Amino acid sequence: MIKVKFLDNNKKTRSMLAILIMFIYTNVCLGISDAKEKILQIDKKTIVQLRKLAELGDAKFQYDLGAIYCVMQNYKKAFFWLTKSAKQGHPKAQYSLGSMYYNGDGPKQDYKRAIKWFGKSAEQGYAVAQYSLGVMYRGGKGVEQNYKDAIKWFKKSAEQGNAKAQYNIGAMYEHGEEIEQDYKEAIKWYKKAAEQGVTEAQFNLGVMYNNGKGVEQDYKEAIKWLKKAAEHGDAKAQYNLGVMYGKGKGVKQDYKEAYNWYKISAEQGYVDAQFNLGVMYINGIGIEQDYKEAIKWFEKAAEHGDDGARMALTMIFESN
Repeated sequence: MIKVKFLDNNKKTRSMLAILIMFIYTNVCLGISDAKEKILQIDKKTIVQLRKLAELGDAKFQYDLGAIYCVMQNYKKAFFWLTKSAKQGHPKAQYSLGSMYYNGDGPKQDYKRAIKWFGKSAEQGYAVAQYSLGVMYRGGKGVEQNYKDAIKWFKKSAEQGNAKAQYNIGAMYEHGEEIEQDYKEAIKWYKKAAEQGVTEAQFNLGVMYNNGKGVEQDYKEAIKWLKKAAEHGDAKAQYNLGVMYGKGKGVKQDYKEAYNWYKISAEQGYVDAQFNLGVMYINGIGIEQDYKEAIKWFEKAAEHGDDGARMALTMIFESN
């Protein structure tokens, strides 16, 4: 256990706490799982001393204290200190307060109040709040659905490098959500998000390269982006990668590799992969022929409503 000793109200202390609290708050209060086990436990003396500074009215320390209480899941105290800080105009506290209202952590879930605090933070240029405001406008949560305002806030956030905002802009351009459908713009924003590791953007980019939407058809680029998404656990990307290997698109045809990706996807419950896996087992493609395994995967697909799997099972049972 690492204990943080409080020194005094100087730059070194503030810098140390700033790094500490931002790490804690970003990784725990905003929902990244299993971070709590990995990070610091703050001793009571530190909290007492920090509270004394917060009581003097310093918005930064009020925010820090609120963040610590949030980690401890003492949402009542977190809400108290974050509110004090937010009312003084601290953008991160305003965003955090909006998040508490959005999630119903501490206060009762209230999208309108979430919008209010996200808006105050976003107006000060805080990229995460701008993204969250875009989400609210796109989904019509706490406010009338408004795609123009959604894309306005997504763009403000995206221009600061927020990957999720970049992905959402790409999706809006791809689907033409109250803006003119523009595949080239979609590709542009998906690529920005994909390069930052957003799995959904990597998958969509792979599909667009495969289909030649907004870009010249390029199976090798499709494989590149689908593989990145697949390696991040995306079942659709894993399935599509299996298809690419099975057909030899952008890569040398390789049934064993197709089988491997279908199985990974199928084990996550992706129906088309389950069906294709059944086909490979019954025909002995990429794997030794195995009727029991074929039936197993066809049944899984059939349970999810796949008509092709039902027909395959009927044919197998009638032939026996």
